[in-house]
Amino acid sequence: MPLSYRIDSLDNIEESQKALYVKSGDGYQLDVDGLEDVTGLKNKRDELLTKNKALQKKAQEQEEEARQAKEAAAKKAGDIEALEASLIEKYESKQKESQAQIDRLNAMIREEKIDKVAADIANEISTMPKLLGREIKDRLTIEEIDGKFQTRILDAEGKLSALTIDELKKEFIDNNDYAGIIKGSKASGGQAATGGNNHGSGSRKWADYDNERDLIDLKKSDPDEYKRLLTTR
Repeated sequence: MPLSYRIDSLDNIEESQKALYVKSGDGYQLDVDGLEDVTGLKNKRDELLTKNKALQKKAQEQEEEARQAKEAAAKKAGDIEALEASLIEKYESKQKESQAQIDRLNAMIREEKIDKVAADIANEISTMPKLLGREIKDRLTIEEIDGKFQTRILDAEGKLSALTIDELKKEFIDNNDYAGIIKGSKASGGQAATGGNNHGSGSRKWADYDNERDLIDLKKSDPDEYKRLLTTR
């Protein structure tokens, strides 16, 4: 079995391989030369996360300022309606700008903590990573712990669990529903795609599908047929 670059613990690592890993953050990583230094990227990510919090706080402060300004305007003589309209327009403009920045930062966090994690797992254990990656993403979420965003694992019912990344990998590997697309599985070996799509429903085989996109669509529209196809690999 290939070595994983990052792991949560050394518990399931053979004694002869433990010396290959060094402590890194909350887990361990392979101690090898020649890999790109991602420290700068991580620092930038942490900087953006801090900025995200600041933007959220700023948006709340701006909302309070607008409320106070509206009350003050009501107490003054003159064109109160025009003043209120001006303040509201200014506030809404700043609010939209702040929200756009928050949305961009949240998207970056999701890409780092969910999309990338799911892709890494799928590439490691599956012969069809795009297909399995969608299933893995449904089991991941983000939680803020001590000011830092962490990837958390959901159970089969969508609730937070104490599962680790390695335990989630094992769950997918051991699940017979995915046996046809798991590396090293007896059900995943064998046939090459023929490109033919001329069989009727119920008689087609896995090899009759030309690409992953068709299989992804089938899994959504007809889960039972998709499971049957897995047995034909």
